[in-house]
Amino acid sequence: MRIKITKILFTIYSFTIAFILFYPTIQLAIVAFTDDINFPPSRFSLKAFEEILWPFWVSLRFSIALGLLVTVANILMCLPLAYLFERYKIKGKTLLEMLIFMPFIFPGISYMSAMFIFYLWYFPQLMDTFIGIAIPTIIFNTVYMLRSIRASLSMIDPVYEEAAMTLGASPIKTFFKIDLPLLLPGLLSGSLIVFANSSTAFIAPQVLGRKIISTATKQIFDDMGEYGLLPFIAVEALIVEALVMGIILIIYFLFRKRLSFRL
Repeated sequence: MRIKITKILFTIYSFTIAFILFYPTIQLAIVAFTDDINFPPSRFSLKAFEEILWPFWVSLRFSIALGLLVTVANILMCLPLAYLFERYKIKGKTLLEMLIFMPFIFPGISYMSAMFIFYLWYFPQLMDTFIGIAIPTIIFNTVYMLRSIRASLSMIDPVYEEAAMTLGASPIKTFFKIDLPLLLPGLLSGSLIVFANSSTAFIAPQVLGRKIISTATKQIFDDMGEYGLLPFIAVEALIVEALVMGIILIIYFLFRKRLSFRL
């Protein structure tokens, strides 16, 4: 009886936390389908969807491109690093791990301010460019991908790799036939986190892109500063959330058996 009550209490607690976390999105959706921001709404309308400004759609394409580039770049960067940390004993390993974690430890605005000064002194041509924003975003998300891949790699017994190479498989063939299928859960979970985080990046575009180039989140912030809190801004925010969550859910359901929900 006590176990049953405890289970019920934990279930209620879990749903309460989930509701608290999800309620802002519910409120956002309500405002998006009205013609004012009052609550409760006086009437529902689709007018706000017609008022979305063209710069938002441009910034949305930029966000998707940034998310894809950062995700692919992090996979290519972190696979060798994960192997280095998990399969080899090297001097200065702890220091190297600490240096990789440094951008994540520092406040985002501090790190991007440092990148701003670095660009200003040495690479001014990278200011207000797609690559200029992508570079610090890639660095800032390295931790997420590296941790995810290392978690999967740490559970792969090296004996499988040794057996494959003993039977004549090359290191490259061993990687694609043995390691990659087993690493897929870590790669997918890391990719989902990195894509969601980078496609909605705000600090890097705000500091390094300024008024020339922006992600959808920065564009929403700029629209809010210029027009105030209007229903069409709620629509823009809702579109960003729906797009990112939609991509994540599609990938998750396609690979749910391999993911084992490692998010």
